[in-house]
Amino acid sequence: MHVPQTGRAGLSRISAWATKPGRFYFAVCLFLCGAQALNLYLYLRTPHLVSYVLPKPAQLFSLTIGTLFLFRALQVSGSFVWMLIDPAEPETAILSANDAHLPYVTVQIPLRNEDIHVAKLSIDSAFSLTYPRDRLQVLVMDNSDPGHSFDEIRQYVEARGGVFGHRAGVEGFKARNLNLLLPDTRGEFLLILDADSTVPSDILLRTLPLFEDPLLGYVQFRIDTLNEETNLITRVGAMAARTKTRLSRLRNHQGFVIFEGHNGMIRRRALEVVGGWSEEVSEDLATAIEMRLAGFQSRFVNETSTGEIAPERFQEMMKQRRKWSYGTGRLLWKKIAPILRSDLRWYEKLDLISFMASLAIDGLGFLILFAYIPIPCGTLLIMLILFFLPILLAENFALRRALSRYIPFVAIMAALMPTLAYGTFLSMIGRNEPFPVTLKAGGKSLEFGELVRVHIFGITSACLFFVGACFVVRDIAHFFHYYSGATMVMAAALVVPFLIEDIATGRSIYGEKRSRPNPAPETVDRCPEI
Repeated sequence: MHVPQTGRAGLSRISAWATKPGRFYFAVCLFLCGAQALNLYLYLRTPHLVSYVLPKPAQLFSLTIGTLFLFRALQVSGSFVWMLIDPAEPETAILSANDAHLPYVTVQIPLRNEDIHVAKLSIDSAFSLTYPRDRLQVLVMDNSDPGHSFDEIRQYVEARGGVFGHRAGVEGFKARNLNLLLPDTRGEFLLILDADSTVPSDILLRTLPLFEDPLLGYVQFRIDTLNEETNLITRVGAMAARTKTRLSRLRNHQGFVIFEGHNGMIRRRALEVVGGWSEEVSEDLATAIEMRLAGFQSRFVNETSTGEIAPERFQEMMKQRRKWSYGTGRLLWKKIAPILRSDLRWYEKLDLISFMASLAIDGLGFLILFAYIPIPCGTLLIMLILFFLPILLAENFALRRALSRYIPFVAIMAALMPTLAYGTFLSMIGRNEPFPVTLKAGGKSLEFGELVRVHIFGITSACLFFVGACFVVRDIAHFFHYYSGATMVMAAALVVPFLIEDIATGRSIYGEKRSRPNPAPETVDRCPEI
């Protein structure tokens, strides 16, 4: 289709305006203020008209904590529009493996209670890198429990020329493992991998030219899900990862690039300036914040795809989300004042604080939703229709694919809300929590009683909700009309974990469960003894 010259000029002007740093969040905030002003006007002047769609408590909710939900919805949907007008990133030069001036690089792999078949993914990726062997160092630090054997992993690493270390105890979490590797680190740059990480063999040659900028502190690569088609749990995890990728691309120029703790590269000097890794549950985010406050920049690389394994069991996904909500919640209380006082640009502060608060918002919203707000079935239907939009965006408008993933995604997210609320609650009261290891591939299936125990917070919330609602609302018809929506969502939060566990243990709803991906084959090239 022929585009008139004036139309092209108009699109160019829009693109030039939208891609300037901070313009995205300026537009989001402008739209948000307009929407909330209209919402407030309708709430004050025409309450009866709006009450046909939302009860009065729900209207008040939308004007308070609901503002944060609306901000996040605009952030996700706006990221898709922004990328339509965002020009592609210029391709960087690729270094030659025969270059005599290549810097020394160290690959660091922290492990804890890992299965050899999972650990081989990252170990094989490290030794398969296309890079001079005399300038590549592979360090593995393990702090497995006494009952967990790590000898097979040690032998596998040392046989290929790497260095394996073990420490006792869990103090300092994953960050302590990485900090203990620093004294033996020779590399000017560090490639950080988790046990289930895979990276392309040429990733170092593609990434090192970016570090010609002396202020670039770290680079985060795009992470794809290796086992997406295993079952419905891994499909939901993969969808969440794609949404995260969309936002990360946006944050290169419009926000704060999050370091995810693995599948990324760090300049060693930047790490030394901030005193090493912050020994927090969310050590990746805490360290990234410290490096940014110290003046270092960051970048997300979408062109280079790396891989990881998503949890295949629902209880492992619960464990993962609880750790995230607890860790980011603790950082929110600790870092919000230094961030606000810092010299970061306003939109970086906004993006970073909203990210740290996102899981806490979900958790608090869960409690408020079921403790205070009646949701008629009609309102719930509208919410479900609106909730389909982010899924459609994540699946790049593939309608059939999005529809097939819609119900599992809604059900699993609803079932995870009590876990997020519990993690948020623990961070607010300042309770010290351990660093749970998420089993990615397989794992022992929970018995019914144990699954009830790990989901006790959601069950307790449901009981309190129903007892309180029955005590306040004595009219049964009124109760089912105004609280049927909350009842349905609460029922999903309680029933879905048991159904998902049963499905994931045997067969998925899309057919026979597939096996996890095989680790990359061992290469014949070996590093020299270090």
